[in-house]
Amino acid sequence: MVRFIDFSRKNFLGILVTGFLFVSLIAVSLSIGKIGEFRSQTQAATGIVDAVVSASANDALQDPPSRSGQVLVAYSFISLYSNDHWGGLRFRIPNIQRGSKINKAYLQVYIDSAGESYPNDDFYLENANNASPFTTTSYSISKRARTKAKSRWYSAIAIGAGWKQSPSVVAPLQEVINRSGWAPGNYIAFVIDSLSSKSFEIRQWDNTDGGRYSKGTFAAKLHIEYSYTPPPPTVDIKANGSDGPITIGYNTAATVRWNSNNATSCSVSPAGWGGTSNGGISTGNLTYSRTYSITCSGAGGSASNSVQVNVVSRPSSSGSSKLNKINLKIIVPFLLGDLKVNVLADQSNNSLVLTKKGTNYKIDVSRLGLSLNKTYTIVISGEKILKRKVQANATSSEVPVDAGQLNLGDLNQDNKINNSDQLSLLDSLSKQTSKGDLNSDGATNSLDWSILVYNIGKRGDK
Repeated sequence: MVRFIDFSRKNFLGILVTGFLFVSLIAVSLSIGKIGEFRSQTQAATGIVDAVVSASANDALQDPPSRSGQVLVAYSFISLYSNDHWGGLRFRIPNIQRGSKINKAYLQVYIDSAGESYPNDDFYLENANNASPFTTTSYSISKRARTKAKSRWYSAIAIGAGWKQSPSVVAPLQEVINRSGWAPGNYIAFVIDSLSSKSFEIRQWDNTDGGRYSKGTFAAKLHIEYSYTPPPPTVDIKANGSDGPITIGYNTAATVRWNSNNATSCSVSPAGWGGTSNGGISTGNLTYSRTYSITCSGAGGSASNSVQVNVVSRPSSSGSSKLNKINLKIIVPFLLGDLKVNVLADQSNNSLVLTKKGTNYKIDVSRLGLSLNKTYTIVISGEKILKRKVQANATSSEVPVDAGQLNLGDLNQDNKINNSDQLSLLDSLSKQTSKGDLNSDGATNSLDWSILVYNIGKRGDK
């Protein structure tokens, strides 16, 4: 919770900075889709992987055709002496999800001697989801499917003995990470194509430098820096197979279905249903209109969607041929006092005072002469709320309409709750004016700030 101790002019700048810091800490990337749909997405996470050739079968040398393309696995060197030598390096890659962005990647290899330190080689990756270990089968390195992308390591002069870092290998690595079958923990295999007769000799995992070191001491290494943004959830809810709004008969039922992607949990209100998808649930017989809203969450954020089910009113026994009353059901979360709103019914304005405990309000429209068997648009607006539009199906002289929930926080009346409203509220807090009193409790304070932050990113109906 944000606490404001002193709202004097001299502290206004501090309050402003505090407000923005608070929002930046809790905010996620917001995106608005169609009306009734809301999505939030988490920010990208970054990570580092340092892999190493970990076994004898994870590096190998393929000799030229003059030696029948034999593959040496339990050997000491990857000796790239001519343009028909091939080499291989295999690494296990944990943590990196499919679709991650590879920001930096390079190899570190141990060059045997200065006289054998003239790189002129193309480094591909095997174009596979999970590269298998190297075997002694002839030509089994050069015959591996290769990525389109490659990294060339070239130097016209000797680069010297010892540990050396390769040029970037981001391009071929990114190609493998983007494969549809890639998963964390899979193996990748570099396929090294020698391009010249100059000597370039890399020590293998089995190299012990004449018994002075243990195996693995000179094994090649791979350094990767990456970032990953989990895909945001998507969700779609329908009533009777439609995005809505739909209209059903009085005291009849509709079927609500929903589907989601990249979500681990979903909740439907006001019904209290759950699950990331369903095969169809009956609303039960309805006698008034309802809006069914679903919110789903997952590693990539959250998403929501809604569908409106309008119910034809009970047939009137009065014999009236006009619409006389609209029974409006409205919920305003966090409201502690009275809130004046305007209800526009067929171009006629009606002033309405909403209260803390009230949810049902009657609007007399008999003076308008509205015909039955028509649909009228009801627009609810006010100085501090987002605009809400609902439909009234005039099938009898008295019609129930569920307007759903009104959201507080639109202080600048642009039909969206954003940073501009935060500035207005901070100004009201500083000057202690009633403009920022969102919950109508007679004071502008941190409770109003909490309400605005809760509704940040929401938009009203167009």
